[in-house]
Amino acid sequence: MSEPPTSDDTPEVPSAPSSGAPPVPPPPVFDAPTQPLTAPPSAFPPPPPMPPPDGGSDGERVGSARRRRGGLIAAIVAAVVIVLIVVLVAVSTGSGGTSATNSPSPAQAAKVTTFSATAASPVEVDLSWSATGPVTQTQFSIARDGTPLTTVSGGVAAYNDTTVTPKKSYTYTIQTVDAKGHQSSPTTATVTTPPPPPLAQARVEGSWLLRETYLSENFTNKHVGQVEKEGWVLTPKCADGPCTKVRLKMFRPGSKPTLLARKGADYHGTGTDTLGECSGVHLKDTLAIVFHVTRAHYVDGKWMATGIAGTIDTTGQPSSQCVTGSSKQSFNGHPQG
Repeated sequence: MSEPPTSDDTPEVPSAPSSGAPPVPPPPVFDAPTQPLTAPPSAFPPPPPMPPPDGGSDGERVGSARRRRGGLIAAIVAAVVIVLIVVLVAVSTGSGGTSATNSPSPAQAAKVTTFSATAASPVEVDLSWSATGPVTQTQFSIARDGTPLTTVSGGVAAYNDTTVTPKKSYTYTIQTVDAKGHQSSPTTATVTTPPPPPLAQARVEGSWLLRETYLSENFTNKHVGQVEKEGWVLTPKCADGPCTKVRLKMFRPGSKPTLLARKGADYHGTGTDTLGECSGVHLKDTLAIVFHVTRAHYVDGKWMATGIAGTIDTTGQPSSQCVTGSSKQSFNGHPQG
């Protein structure tokens, strides 16, 4: 009894029939593969999704969908809550991550405890105040009659307002302002500036321009009503306020500085010039000068004369060849510049 052929044995080829027919070729032989055949993953389409089990009821399928939707909504709500928490933390810490605890809370903010306004002069009001709390982290905002006036740092406790006018009432308010712009309730103070001093207290000083009109004269080259202009320089002989002595410099030929004396708002003195002429010879004239202050204003906080008016009486030097000349001029003057 012979053993069956193995996979390594070549099957026996039957012999050709004896009838003389052509020989039959032997059948092909295939070696059995040692590994299972595989194809690239792209060669096979993905399997279709599995339908729910036939055995599940409609209620079970609906319940499963609701559970899935519920889980999705819960996840969305949780995400929103997380975002809100992050935003709140960022706002509370401020820009750059600086903790808001560095700024005083409203309960700890600086507060104005006293506030006063005093008229130091007709053109100056002095403000002063005190405060409690962290004033170094605070600014003070000051307003006058509802209009912002100035803002000063927390280390300052006074301010001088030099933009007021005489005989007027003012209402001032002050508020603290912290680093975040939070303002305290306003504290108020009122004041009335006094009237200005009398004209007699005005200081006469500086360069002046005069407009002079002849009221009378006997000169051959002048006439009544004639108008001339002249410059003066007035220099007080004291440091402040009106002075009892004021030096006058005129620019007439032959004139010398003249010292004027003050009595109240009036100034008077005697000067000279050589405007008079007789037969080609200049004569010495004597000038009697009188004027008073007509207007005054505060200039840089000082009560200054801004208008004067007076007369100049001229008496010529006697001469045997000419009639003694004389004239009277009125004038009004104002500061130059």
